Amino acid sequence: MREGERIVVECNQLGQPIKKAACLLTSFLGTVARRPQLCPLGYAKWNDMLPTYKVELLRVIESKFVLPPSTHDFVMKSLNRKWKEYRAQLKKDYMRQGMTEEEVARNYPPDVPPHQWMELVHYWFSERAQTYSAIGRAARAAQSVPHTSGSKSYERATALIAERDDESAASTQQSRIEAEVFTELMGPERYGRVRGYGVGVTPTQLSEVSRYTQHTAADAQDSRVRRLEAEIQEIRQSRAAEMEEMRQSRAEMQAMRGQIDRLTSLLEMYGSSQAPGISGTRRDSGTSRGDNDDHPPAD
Repeated sequence: MREGERIVVECNQLGQPIKKAACLLTSFLGTVARRPQLCPLGYAKWNDMLPTYKVELLRVIESKFVLPPSTHDFVMKSLNRKWKEYRAQLKKDYMRQGMTEEEVARNYPPDVPPHQWMELVHYWFSERAQTYSAIGRAARAAQSVPHTSGSKSYERATALIAERDDESAASTQQSRIEAEVFTELMGPERYGRVRGYGVGVTPTQLSEVSRYTQHTAADAQDSRVRRLEAEIQEIRQSRAAEMEEMRQSRAEMQAMRGQIDRLTSLLEMYGSSQAPGISGTRRDSGTSRGDNDDHPPAD
C-alpha cells in the first residue's frame, strides 16, 4: 500500500468487520501479532501488557485501515487470540519434552529479541504456566468430539437427530436433544463468549444488540404506522380539496346556466317586440315601388 492509503472497514451491529476489508484486516492483525516490537512476548497474559503497547497497536492498525470505533473491541480481542496462538506455535516448535529451561532459552527464533525469548521461556517453566498447561491437556482429553465440525461431529449429530425423530417424548425432551446436537457441533459454552458469533462477541453485548434490534424494529414499525397515517391524512385532504373544487365548479355552472337563461329570455322579449314594425316597413316599401312603376316620371 502507498503511504497514506487506507482501507475503509465496515462492520455489523456486533462491531465485527464485514465484506472484503474484513479479510484484509484479519490477515493484517495476524502479521502485527507476530511482531515482538509491537506485541512483546514476555508477558504472562495479554491483560498484563502495558496500555502503551495497545495504544501503539491501534495507531499502527489505523494507519492502514479506517476503523469504526465499534470495531476496536474486536481488534483487541482478535490480537489477543492471535498473540496467544503465536506463542503456542513457538512453544510447539522450540520446546521438546525433557528439555531444560536453559536449553530452550539458548535456541531462540531469529525474529524474536533474546530478552523477550528468555522471559517467555521462563514463563513456560513457571508453576503457573505448568498448571494452565495441565488444565488445557485435561480439557482436550475430555472433549469427545473435536471442535472442528468434522465428519465425526456430523455423524454424532445425525445419530442424535435420528434418536429425536424416533422418540415420541414431550417437547422438553426434544429441546434437550436439540441442545445436545448443537453442543456436539459447536462445542461447549465458554465464559464470556457466545458460540456461533465469532471473535469479540459477549453475552452482554449480544443482549444489548438484541434489545437494540427489538427497539429498532419497534421504531421502524412505529415509523411505518406514522407514514401510513400521514398518507391517509394526505389522501383525505386531497379528496376534500377535490370535493370543494367540484362544488365550486357546480356553482359556477349553475350561475352560468342562470345567466344563459336570462340572456335567452331577454332575446326572446326583444325579438317579439321588434317583429310588427319590421313587417310594416316592408309593406310600405312595396307600395312605393308599385306606385313608381304605374306612374313613370314625365319628361
